[in-house]
Amino acid sequence: MAISNFDAPIPGQSLTGEPKGWSWERPPRFVKKEDAALFIWDKLHTQDQLERMIVLLDIGVSVQSLTKTVIFGGFVEGMYTPDLAVLLFPIVERMIFSIGKKAEVKNLVLSKPKKDNTKELVNQLLKSRNIDEDRLIAFEKEEGRRQEEKEESLEEIQKGLMSPNKEIENEEDED
Repeated sequence: MAISNFDAPIPGQSLTGEPKGWSWERPPRFVKKEDAALFIWDKLHTQDQLERMIVLLDIGVSVQSLTKTVIFGGFVEGMYTPDLAVLLFPIVERMIFSIGKKAEVKNLVLSKPKKDNTKELVNQLLKSRNIDEDRLIAFEKEEGRRQEEKEESLEEIQKGLMSPNKEIENEEDED
């Protein structure tokens, strides 16, 4: 599906909208870390939220992923500012971890494992090595040719009307 450039927002369009139309354009509900943490604690400890959290932890969703979801959701709802969200992250992470421990979740995952791409990268480098050497040689030749052209053009510029005439200077030196 083709995207038209005319479908994009007009520059400054965000300034023409209704003020305080979005939750993050209004003052946050919480400005103290402690108040926001207590609110999240109470929200996480409702019966349906506890059940959802335990099921997600049990199927292998990481504590870090759930924490990011909870924190971002609170920001979008206008509960706190992004700065306070950063401060709340380790607190909420511990809350969710403690819920998993208390529910005796087996194989509690703290963060997503990073995929090891080293082998793939090495193979790609080895495959492209011959191509890269050819490109490097061609690049060096091209740079040498450009440098020669630049030097020739400098010599032509120095032969201009206002440049000192080397022949006259040589004659003056001989006298």
